[in-house]
Amino acid sequence: MTIFHKDRYSSYRPVHHFHLSRFHYITLLLFLFSFLCGSFAANLFKETLCNDILHLFTSSFEKLHSYEIKKDALFYFSIKEHLKFYILIVFFAFTNVWHFYYALAILYTGFSNGMLFLFCTFVKGSSGVLYYLGILFPQCLLFVPFYLYALHHLDLLHIEWFEDNTQKNTRTSFVANKKGQLLLIQLPLFLLGILLLLLGSFLESYINPLVILHM
Repeated sequence: MTIFHKDRYSSYRPVHHFHLSRFHYITLLLFLFSFLCGSFAANLFKETLCNDILHLFTSSFEKLHSYEIKKDALFYFSIKEHLKFYILIVFFAFTNVWHFYYALAILYTGFSNGMLFLFCTFVKGSSGVLYYLGILFPQCLLFVPFYLYALHHLDLLHIEWFEDNTQKNTRTSFVANKKGQLLLIQLPLFLLGILLLLLGSFLESYINPLVILHM
């Protein structure tokens, strides 16, 4: 997989290697922490706040095989949600609140997945683990590495975007020109990301329902 590095005296150049960095470990730890919090909250408020949600979740599971799944509508909903999230993380990467938004997005994703995991075990017992994995398969095989890579790349981009702003005696026209070049370089990757999201949404809408129905 290609990532881009830049030093003070050269333009962005591709480097063909990828490995888990400190950024990825922080991301995974944030997700795991919020996942456990979501599971704990679902268990703690099972009889109060989560009771109505759990009832709806249970009845949906029971009637799943009798539902006629509108895959086109599901695809539209999926791509809308993923594009909204993708555009937001790209936008916030160019702002001073990037790290706050990034952490908030990971915590929300982990928390909601933790609740979903525990709801599956409430409904199906120990086999709920398989149901939880089934709900995420096969789209997670694309979405997980995609978002890990995208978040890491955007973090590097955020650092480069604000690098010249912290240096004294840097001409405004020079900074604007460098930022313009940076945006042009990133455009193909941004468009590639949209294509991958389309593919992931296709898997989520047309393949995943078949997986769930056969569980």
